[in-house]
Amino acid sequence: MLSYTYRIAGEPLVHIKGQEGKQRSWTTYKQNKIIYFVTLESQHDERPMLEGPLKAELHFYQKEGWGKNDLSSYIRFIEHILADITYKSYQNITHITASRSKVKKDPHTLIVISEREAQ
Repeated sequence: MLSYTYRIAGEPLVHIKGQEGKQRSWTTYKQNKIIYFVTLESQHDERPMLEGPLKAELHFYQKEGWGKNDLSSYIRFIEHILADITYKSYQNITHITASRSKVKKDPHTLIVISEREAQ
């Protein structure tokens, strides 16, 4: 079974509801999506896309407070970014384990995507 690990430096980002394709102007949200996409694509290094049911392990390490954002907002952002890099559709993810922690230094997001055995 294949498994890919990615690391994104900096404060974890959240999915902003209603931002997908609805604004014609340039936004920080769009800029952050592009930065994450390029970062993940460079780490993927042209390996084959994962297929079938997948397991996602997402760990968010953040220096600043969580504010109003719940864990699902962080998960959704990563799901959307990884589509077309690691897998064809985030609907392939059948199992998610996620955590978030506060750190004093080195905020980052750690992502592990693995193929699951057929049940």
